[in-house]
Amino acid sequence: MNYENEKREALIAGNRALESLRRAREELEKAKGWGIFDILGGGMVASLIKRDKMSKAKTLLDRAFNDVRAFDRELEDINIDEFPDIETDDFLTAADLFFDNMFADVMVQNRIEEAINKVDTTMYKIESILHRLY
Repeated sequence: MNYENEKREALIAGNRALESLRRAREELEKAKGWGIFDILGGGMVASLIKRDKMSKAKTLLDRAFNDVRAFDRELEDINIDEFPDIETDDFLTAADLFFDNMFADVMVQNRIEEAINKVDTTMYKIESILHRLY
C-alpha cells in the first residue's frame, strides 16, 4: 500500500479510538457522579448504580484499549512510534462491594478520577497525532 492509504487508515483508526475513549469517559463521569452521591450517604441503591456505571465503563475502556492498539498498529505502518497508553483495571469493584463504607467509597472515587485522567491524557495524545497527520 502507499503512504496516503496507510495514512488514511491511521486517521480512521485514530478517530475510532477517540470515539471509544469519549464514550468510556462519559460512563466514568456518570460513575463519578454516583460515587459522590454514594460517599454522601446515598445508600445501597447509589452503590449499585455506581457499580453498574463502573462495569459499563470497564467494558467501554476495554473496547477503547483495543481501538488504541489498532491505531498504534496503523501508526507503525507509517513509521510513527508514539503509542498512547491506556490502562483498564477493576476500579476496586470487589473492595467496594465487600467494604461498602466511606473509606472504600473514597478509594473507588480516586480510582475513577485516575481513570478519567488517563483517558484524558490518551485522548490528548491521539488528538495531537491526528492533528499532525491532517
